[in-house]
Amino acid sequence: MDTVLCDAQTMLLDAANNNASYLWHNGSTQPQFVVNLPGTFYVAVNINGCYAFDTIAIAYNYKPVFSWGLTSLFVTATVYCLILV
Repeated sequence: MDTVLCDAQTMLLDAANNNASYLWHNGSTQPQFVVNLPGTFYVAVNINGCYAFDTIAIAYNYKPVFSWGLTSLFVTATVYCLILV
């Protein structure tokens, strides 16, 4: 695993080069790709017939889910009545 993100985080993969064309794992041809799910992502960058390739594996750590259970708060109060004469 190359990178581990926390739940709901995104990561911008930027392969931008002047005068380049791009081909990402999903067929996108943009210079950047936003990751919002776990997986392996790759890009091929072409400048005048010269290619470069890169791959990154991204995992996610999800927030733990837990419960403290039902909580109760008991308050005992004493009431005083004052009678004015």
